[in-house]
Amino acid sequence: MKTKTKIAIILSSALVVLLIALSVLSVYSVNAFSKSETIIKNAEFYGVAIGGKTKEEAKQIISESEELPSLKPVKVTYEGKEFSFSPNGAGLRYDTEAIVESAYSIGRKNGFFKNFFDIITSSGTKKIEPIYNENKSNFKKTIDTLANEADIKFNNYKIDVYESYADVEISDNKKKIDYDKLIADTYSVIDKAEEERNITLNILDVNSVTADEIYNSIYVEPRNARADKIGGQIKITPHQVGVLLEKEDIEKELKENKNKFRVKITKKYPEIRNEHLNGELFNEVLATVKTTYNANLIGRTRNVTLAAQKINGTILNPGEIFSYNGVVGPRTARTGFSTATVYTNQGLSEELGGGICQVSSTLYNSVLYADLKVVERRNHMYTVSYVRNGLDATVVYGAIDFRFQNNKKNPVKIVATTGGGVLTVSILGKKENNNKVELYTNTLESYPFETVEKVIDTMKPGETKVSQNGAYGYKITATKVVKDASGNVIRNEFLGTNVYKPLTKIIEKGPEDLSASTDVEGTKEEQDGQTDIENPPVSEENEENKEVTDTEENVEAEPETAEKEETDRETVNTPEKPVADETDKTETSEEV
Repeated sequence: MKTKTKIAIILSSALVVLLIALSVLSVYSVNAFSKSETIIKNAEFYGVAIGGKTKEEAKQIISESEELPSLKPVKVTYEGKEFSFSPNGAGLRYDTEAIVESAYSIGRKNGFFKNFFDIITSSGTKKIEPIYNENKSNFKKTIDTLANEADIKFNNYKIDVYESYADVEISDNKKKIDYDKLIADTYSVIDKAEEERNITLNILDVNSVTADEIYNSIYVEPRNARADKIGGQIKITPHQVGVLLEKEDIEKELKENKNKFRVKITKKYPEIRNEHLNGELFNEVLATVKTTYNANLIGRTRNVTLAAQKINGTILNPGEIFSYNGVVGPRTARTGFSTATVYTNQGLSEELGGGICQVSSTLYNSVLYADLKVVERRNHMYTVSYVRNGLDATVVYGAIDFRFQNNKKNPVKIVATTGGGVLTVSILGKKENNNKVELYTNTLESYPFETVEKVIDTMKPGETKVSQNGAYGYKITATKVVKDASGNVIRNEFLGTNVYKPLTKIIEKGPEDLSASTDVEGTKEEQDGQTDIENPPVSEENEENKEVTDTEENVEAEPETAEKEETDRETVNTPEKPVADETDKTETSEEV
């Protein structure tokens, strides 16, 4: 065989091997990237790096950026008058969800070869194009308000509102702002330098005004007075008297081509007015709950106190939803939280924020007794000592929240205080009835804990200590019963099934002393006075809460009380209406 032929064969074979290798590499790269949960590398949105981030991370990064073009002002001029507006604030917002999806689809949405090309060329910057979510109604209202403040007004009609009617006079010379052109012009300058972000307002001549325009100029939504806590001070937003009318009355007059006419109106006064907020609104206690904590545990006490301070004074107007995570915020050293004992999937651990679940659980009980609407609540992974089993509320920042809604007709206020090892959480407001709330828990099953021995080389032979107390697991239902002043049941509300895992007891001991043999576990159990009693199921229940994941934080317990609590729960039979035992440290006021 000739040398050239051999070389050709070798080169062909090498090329085939290379192509196969490239094919395998490309298949692997595309498949591996498609299974990942991150955006392609070097993806940017207006200089904001989102490459290599998950979709949730990218959304947060974009939403927190303060340098995006739509956040910067655009100046509008008209006949020597001017005003400025933020496109984002006026209703031309970035559609963050769509933008992130667009970035996430790179390397995934196209054919195999295009996806592979996108992946292998990810070293270059990939600019993500903006996608907007327009709210034209909000845009029009914002521009109208700003134009009016800049004295850019068009007197298309004059309206005088009286107690029971409104007089309307339509002008002969009618004009209006060209909102569609203003939106288009905004998009054209939004990416330009600051000195070039100027727009000349375009005005249109119109032949008529619409019933909607006149209606919106007369109609006023009745609004309750509000009390909000801002910077530690209570700020009152005044009430607004409503002006109601029928749009059909306006349409009828316009169809008859009338330039002057009168329409009937009705004044509506809101239920909560300014005078109601001046000392009258929060002078009644809807519910109070107290729980105890060990004030000698410095870190935990600091966390309980800080969390109580953060929720103290919070005011919820009717219909508003309280978020515990939203009010308390991240549990970090920067925000003042300390390290303390918490529960994790592995048992006890020392982490920032230990103790704040006592505040959320105490608040949960107060919310129940005040008969407010619970929106979101989850029980702990293991039992806790400060409230009854089935009546606790765990929280994990960014994952598990405790939320409730003010379903009353009046605002309510949270008052939380600490001192002397006692946490008190009250709900203040205005009583709307004389109802009473009773809370019941029922133990369906109990699960014994395991005891594990760990040999510690640094301990002396024969020496033992309990590094983690054990605790039984339980399956418990909770029910809220609302009764009227005469004791008649108004409502029976099932609060859910709570499943708690048993907490393993850990005994640390020194290395085995071959000269002596001691049954450490047996001796310790006798000292504890514990027996292997198992509480049989009371009834069958299929519904269970979702299991808390490994990320659960701030699920606090006081380790030194766990062993006593464990013994109490083994020896107490839970009746249908439970009687408080020594482990129930909750004092309540059942007045609603």
